[in-house]
Amino acid sequence: MNTIFFLILFIFPGIVYKLVVKRCVPKPKETESAYEELIKALVFSTFVLMINLLLFKSVTLNVMNLLLGLNENSTFTGNSLFMVVGYFALTLIAIVIAGVGFRFFVAPLGRRILNLYRKAMKLPLEVDKGHTAWDIITEVKGFSDQAPVVSIIRGGEVIMSGCLTVWFNSAMTWKDIRLKNVGDVTEKLKSQPDLFEEDCGWYFLNDGTGIMFYKADKYYEYLKS
Repeated sequence: MNTIFFLILFIFPGIVYKLVVKRCVPKPKETESAYEELIKALVFSTFVLMINLLLFKSVTLNVMNLLLGLNENSTFTGNSLFMVVGYFALTLIAIVIAGVGFRFFVAPLGRRILNLYRKAMKLPLEVDKGHTAWDIITEVKGFSDQAPVVSIIRGGEVIMSGCLTVWFNSAMTWKDIRLKNVGDVTEKLKSQPDLFEEDCGWYFLNDGTGIMFYKADKYYEYLKS
């Protein structure tokens, strides 16, 4: 039974990282098998255990001895339960440290090494910081205070145009947006196309949906006049 508790304690950081820390730093949505998820959780949990041994060595070794029965004091008491709970609390600190380390140091370093290999093999490089094309448009490039004017395109036909006011990030399962001034933008694109200048386009290969982004300074100046 103690061994089961130890395994739960060991895998705890990987579970927390998956459910909490990764949500705080969105990244492109990935479909992974249960095996891949387990391997990542084990690797992250091992990294957290190393941090615990470095920062909280005494508490960590005492808990490991208790749960694995490595010494004569391997039975649960009120004090030992308090120690295990305290270890959980300290582990949360280590999870934050490990999460930040993985996100901003380990992952970028791994990407640089991978890109060196891909460059040598003349393969496409991974986008820096793991951003998708959508992230580059909406987060890296960013928008001004004015809502960007866009047209939604499918099958070569514009199905809707308007001012983009709400949009998704790449970590979200649902890819939905909100447009305003749909009627006015649609009419102006036809009657006064000089108010708009094509900026960039985004195309979702999975279902063939495209979004054209326009430079719309002239359009907003027109609205003010």
